[in-house]
Amino acid sequence: MNVWTIVGLLLILFLFLSGAPLAIAFGLGALLIALLAAGLPIDAIASMAFNSINSFPLLAMPFFILAGNLLLRSGGMADVRDFLQS
Repeated sequence: MNVWTIVGLLLILFLFLSGAPLAIAFGLGALLIALLAAGLPIDAIASMAFNSINSFPLLAMPFFILAGNLLLRSGGMADVRDFLQS
C-alpha cells in the first residue's frame, strides 16, 4: 500500500472522528488519494466526479428524500404507523 493511500485513509478517519460531515471526510480523503497516490490530474478527477453523478436514476434520490421529509413533517407518517399497527 502506498504511503499517500495510508495518509488519505488516516485523514478520512481523523475527519470522521472529529465530527466533520461524511461527504467532506470522504471527499477530501478521496481527493488526496486520487491526487497523490494515483497521480491523476485535477481536471481528470473533476471530469470523473461529474460523469459519475450525471445519471438519470440518481435524480430520483433527492425527490425521495424530499417526499419522506414532507411526509414526516406533515404528520402523515403517524397515520401510516397507526394503519400498519392495526
